Amino acid sequence: MYEILASTRPGAPSSLPPQPSKYKERHIITFPKTSAFTISKSFGHPVLRVKPSRPIEGSFVTLTCELPHPPQESHKQHQFCFFRNGQLLESGCSSSPELQIPTMWKEDSGSYWCEVEVEAHRIRRRSFVSQIHVQRVPVSDVSLETQPPGGWVTEGDKLILICLVANGSGDITFFWYRGMLGVNLKTKTQRSRRAQYEILTVRESDAELYYCAADNGYGPRLSGLVPVTVRIPVSHLVLSLSIPEGQAMVGTMVELHCEAQRGSPPILYHFYHEDVIVWSSLVQSGRGASFNFSLSAEHSGNYFCEADNGPEAQRSEVVTLNVTGPVESSVYHLSSGVLEGLLGSLGPITVALLFCYWLKRKIGRRSEDPVRSPSSPVTQEHSCLNLPASGQLDPIYENVNVSSGDDVYSLVYQIQQEQEPATGNRPWTHADIYSKLRKANVVDVDYDDTIFTGNQKLCDFELLQKNCQGNLQLQIWVLLCLVTYFHCFLPCTGIPPRAVLLLHPPLSTTFKGESVTLTCMDSLSLVQGPITWFLDSHVWKNEPNSITITKSGHYQCKTERSSISEPVHVKFLSDEVILQASPQPIFEGDNVFLKCQRKGGQLNSIFFKDGKKLESNNSDTIKLYSVLRDNSKYSCTAFWKPLGIISWSKTSRPLNIQIQELFLPPVLTFSPSWPIEGYPVTLNCETRLPPQRSYVQLQFCFFKDGQLLGSGCNSSSKIQLPTMWLEDSGSYRCQAEAVTYNIIKSSSIFKIRVQRIPVSDVNLEIRPPGGLLIEGENLVLICSVAKGTGTITFSWHKDGTSVGKKTQQSLLAELLVPTVKTHNAGRYYCVADNGAPILSNRIQVTVRSLVSRPVLILRTPRDQALVGDMVELHCEALRGSPPIWYQFYHEDVTLGNSSAPNGGGTSFNFSLTEEHSGNYSCEADNGLGPQRSHRVSLKVIVPVSDIVLNLQTPGSQATIGEEVEIYCEALKGSPPILYQFYHDNIPLGVSLAPTEGGASFKFFVTTERAGNYSCEADNGLEPQRSEVITFSIAGPQRSRAGLISAGVIVGLLGVLSLAAVILLYHFRTQRQSDPVIGRNLFWGSLA
Repeated sequence: MYEILASTRPGAPSSLPPQPSKYKERHIITFPKTSAFTISKSFGHPVLRVKPSRPIEGSFVTLTCELPHPPQESHKQHQFCFFRNGQLLESGCSSSPELQIPTMWKEDSGSYWCEVEVEAHRIRRRSFVSQIHVQRVPVSDVSLETQPPGGWVTEGDKLILICLVANGSGDITFFWYRGMLGVNLKTKTQRSRRAQYEILTVRESDAELYYCAADNGYGPRLSGLVPVTVRIPVSHLVLSLSIPEGQAMVGTMVELHCEAQRGSPPILYHFYHEDVIVWSSLVQSGRGASFNFSLSAEHSGNYFCEADNGPEAQRSEVVTLNVTGPVESSVYHLSSGVLEGLLGSLGPITVALLFCYWLKRKIGRRSEDPVRSPSSPVTQEHSCLNLPASGQLDPIYENVNVSSGDDVYSLVYQIQQEQEPATGNRPWTHADIYSKLRKANVVDVDYDDTIFTGNQKLCDFELLQKNCQGNLQLQIWVLLCLVTYFHCFLPCTGIPPRAVLLLHPPLSTTFKGESVTLTCMDSLSLVQGPITWFLDSHVWKNEPNSITITKSGHYQCKTERSSISEPVHVKFLSDEVILQASPQPIFEGDNVFLKCQRKGGQLNSIFFKDGKKLESNNSDTIKLYSVLRDNSKYSCTAFWKPLGIISWSKTSRPLNIQIQELFLPPVLTFSPSWPIEGYPVTLNCETRLPPQRSYVQLQFCFFKDGQLLGSGCNSSSKIQLPTMWLEDSGSYRCQAEAVTYNIIKSSSIFKIRVQRIPVSDVNLEIRPPGGLLIEGENLVLICSVAKGTGTITFSWHKDGTSVGKKTQQSLLAELLVPTVKTHNAGRYYCVADNGAPILSNRIQVTVRSLVSRPVLILRTPRDQALVGDMVELHCEALRGSPPIWYQFYHEDVTLGNSSAPNGGGTSFNFSLTEEHSGNYSCEADNGLGPQRSHRVSLKVIVPVSDIVLNLQTPGSQATIGEEVEIYCEALKGSPPILYQFYHDNIPLGVSLAPTEGGASFKFFVTTERAGNYSCEADNGLEPQRSEVITFSIAGPQRSRAGLISAGVIVGLLGVLSLAAVILLYHFRTQRQSDPVIGRNLFWGSLA
């Protein structure tokens, strides 16, 4: 055994790595005569292995302490310890030579070594120091997600904004921003690639654009913009009924308007009439929907509406409508009106396109065919287009948009002229290009006199009228092309959306030496393809979606799918005091913060606008409310005391705030472009908000001759005029207003002329179809015209006699003939007239009457029907169109049938049997519906017969004192039957059998009961007697006591019989003197 004690110099820590020292290790060893230094020499210094050698932050690392020459005694126990910067790692020492650190961070970088100790001999060896440097991964691919997904959240719910980093390690600082103004909502630092910010209760004002940024020391990286839409459940639903004449009359056009006072679009509206859906409308913008219809008598009743935008449907209160006057139906009018409107719009477009294409090809062939050219060609001038005669024609600018300063970017319509033979027919094309020009002078243009908007007119109608006289072919060409343009090309003009340029931090003025990160976005999403960057209107470089700048200048960017962005002027100043405007970009109507900044110190400031002092609290920041696009210049003067004694001041350079236009002046379009009287017209007020302000709510108003149209201004950019009349011609314009910003812009004026069409194709229809009516039904005569506008007079005639007349603005009119009679039959036609009367087709109307409820009469030869009697059933319907078919029933089983070709009644005769008792009825039918009579009951009486009398005794022979029963039954006969029993022709008693069956009589056997018995049955017709039965008594002799008791009983019965005779005689005497008193005394004595 070896005993090894190792000691070091006093005070030296055992955890330090080996180092030179004047103190040497001292070993006190006790051992046998074997070598004392065998263990020491064979136990060398361990080696620390690190895997991976260049660890990445957030990953694991494995440390291995290897022994190059392990001790010879393999059974010895070793303890391995690992150290970092002189501190024992938390895992402590163990027998395992490996240690795994699950997660390495940047701060885990440092000096590492290990120690090995043999516990039995207390020998310890240390490895050399290894330096471990943990690599940090910069953040990249920052994205923002929302819960609920898609950014759709209901008001009052919780919204979670989740900022995600695809790559990145270490402590990451997350920033959440709201809106393009860059308002910071939250900053959070944590060791995670995912962080979230919660808005516990979402309000309507939280509907905005959101983005986040992440930074772990290599600069912030921005996410894309995520729009958050706050869905407001519909509430406060109101249904209003508008009646122009003030009274709901048949034929009146009324409007049901349903509006939810609160609720996010789109909203699906359902209109109900008596719990039946009559109309549905999905409103994409705005809050209300309307349903217009022409009243008929069936429209009376209760109406309500329902609004649903997803969270929960709401219903309005019930509105009652009472319609008076003749019956009309608006369903046909509405459907035909819509159909005619569509055909009226599509027809001219199709014809114009086909004819325009054919005529253009024909003109082109003539210009190229020398055989068809005139013999003396004369060079023609631009007789129809007031354009220059040069080879390259001047461009026509449309949708001019002033971007910043003197730069304007616009979509250009350009007409190019090609060199052709001297026929004068020059084909022309148009292409859209981008052009940069000086500031535009935008003027209102009357579309009645020019085709395109802008500073130059493509086709002046006054010049057309002057120069195109006599050239019929060219006049037709121009007219059809104008129709084609207004139907096809005018609604399609526009420019691609601009790219969006964001600043981080959102400041356009900063100190020299600092940097600003520019991020280019395609609409509202980060760009994946190449991006072209511009500096001072020159192409600068092609870089990813974010770049960092330190140089002053005007910066712009452009993507493949968008036009060039608005220029952003970024200034890096070396001044001691600068004035900053934030956040960028700034649009008209925004609130702006001006901050007076001094590099390296706090200060008090005074702010100026165009040299005039602004009111402030001498702080370094001032807020400007609702800034406008003007040329105002702002500056600030800063005050500070460097040594706390002397006050210094400095004035910044003047700052001209870059304010962009919030939205373009609207353009009013209408469809169809050639409105026809009686058809709807849709007005559309088109404008565009920049992507940074897509959340701004615009209110649109429409005007005719200076008067506001509809129910006022709302958020819908479209309004439909349901029916246009000739008097609706006039000047129209629209207006867009950003209510929050108090910015109003108007469109140019359009002149709309409504066309009138004569009536044609007059048609008469009737309800019910076919002209076959039942007396009492309503006859509806429907007169309609395929074409025709304005006020139309409808009249109806029967066999040349007028039966009704109406005048209204409708393609359809109805006349009600209520409760028709037979005299209403005849030939009908109608006449429509809006200047010249046109007759319709003729229709024959036939009126038939229903059979009334028939009357059934039962005739018998006597009062009581007996078996074998002949009876008659007579059925007759007093009213009804012949022929009439009759059917007779017994207990709903058919007995027979008969017809009456000329009306009247019919009879059915048969001989009675016992089975004919029961209920009888009859039915009359003339093909319009059967009618049943009342039931008639018949009782067939059968005389009694086959009387059977039975004597029933307890034993085989009756003995004195036993009870005997006599049973009498008539095997045939109608009940009730009265049975009477006889003993030697003396009545014993009676019994009534109300139903089928017999009757019985019981008595005790005495010697006097022996004799002949019989019974009689009677049901009111003729009584019948049974056969006689002889009853004899056979049995033992009775004792004297029995005879005495029987004698006593007979004596008592005799006394009672004598008393009954005396009472009957007394009561008869009293009744003869006073019948009432006698009867009362009789019933009283019985009681």
